[in-house]
Amino acid sequence: MEANLTNIDYSLAAAEEKKRRHDVMAHVHTFGVCCPSAAPIIHLGATSCYVGDNTDLIVLRDAFSIILPKVARCIQRLSKFADQYKDLPTLGFTHYQPAQLTTVGKRACS
Repeated sequence: MEANLTNIDYSLAAAEEKKRRHDVMAHVHTFGVCCPSAAPIIHLGATSCYVGDNTDLIVLRDAFSIILPKVARCIQRLSKFADQYKDLPTLGFTHYQPAQLTTVGKRACS
């Protein structure tokens, strides 16, 4: 099976999908042609949810590698701003109404 991980016959997979009307089973049977001795066990554990859920996890992992540094930079800049203005008084507002005295730094943290 390891020797055939990248040996994918996409034409056969397309024909199998048309025949079986199921994308995962099409690839299971296509892989079974490459690995006939493993064909009876290939499907074990490989369900549609298995494929879809793992794809979602890969997409989320890749997204986090993009988003997390940006979020960290945003938090760092906000904390620097809050520290810089921690003593600057301002009038706090709630529901667009004047409320109580606070500081710009504290409002930035809120």
